[in-house]
Amino acid sequence: MDERKWNEIHLKKEAMEVCVYPERGALISSLIWEGQECLRRLPENIESHERPRCGIPVLFPYYGTPSDGVLKIKDQAYPAGLHGFLHSFPWRVQNCKTNQLTLVMESDDELARCYPFAFHGKMTITLSENGLTSAMEITNDSGAIMPCDLGMHPFFLIGDYDALILDFQAESMEDAATGVVLSCLEKGSVLAQGCFLSRCPWITVQDPIRNQKLELSLDQGYQNLMVWSGDEHGFLVLEPLSGPLDGINQKRAGLYLKPEESVTLAWSLRLSKLKPDIAAV
Repeated sequence: MDERKWNEIHLKKEAMEVCVYPERGALISSLIWEGQECLRRLPENIESHERPRCGIPVLFPYYGTPSDGVLKIKDQAYPAGLHGFLHSFPWRVQNCKTNQLTLVMESDDELARCYPFAFHGKMTITLSENGLTSAMEITNDSGAIMPCDLGMHPFFLIGDYDALILDFQAESMEDAATGVVLSCLEKGSVLAQGCFLSRCPWITVQDPIRNQKLELSLDQGYQNLMVWSGDEHGFLVLEPLSGPLDGINQKRAGLYLKPEESVTLAWSLRLSKLKPDIAAV
């Protein structure tokens, strides 16, 4: 493990506190509300150069693993790992306030070997009393149309999956591994490679064990949502996604940016208590 300590930035707004690592792919590594941590944290993973498997990583220019492990662009094949590469690419601080942080990045020659387009990004994280908003702007700096997709990968802590009450509105659902259309959010799919919810603008999760209600909204640009858990007693992932799975290779990516075109995508989170806290006597 690389023992390097990444620079961290703390934001606060009343009951909400967030920790962000700009150089670690703009990773939101901690989200504390009312004194309770809401995100899965893996300190050794955060301190390394490995792909983040906790917090809220950024997924770009694709999510999941492209078919055959490569991106197919203009009759060329580019090696492609899981969830793109911005999750580990260094960002720098453009502006920082008590409850708001703006980070920026620009692609380089190393990224061009994985993805043949020049681009730059700007992310703004804003805290409210009971939640946050994350807005990402992507600009195509190349001379060709740039196919891409953007996703976020928040690992929310839960008490137990079977105790959760999930509510959402989606046009359709499918098993992410098989593509089989589902009539309901099946636990088996969630615990495998996830349930893909098409045209799903919001989802709420009530967790009676943690006495917490989580409301996630796709505010701008995002169209779909992935629901997945690798630990039914530990965490639940709710991924805002801009388009379908394997969009670039299937030539139906969620975003096709013209030269010098920019697009902004935003999602937000709100937390509340299911029951009022009872003061100790």
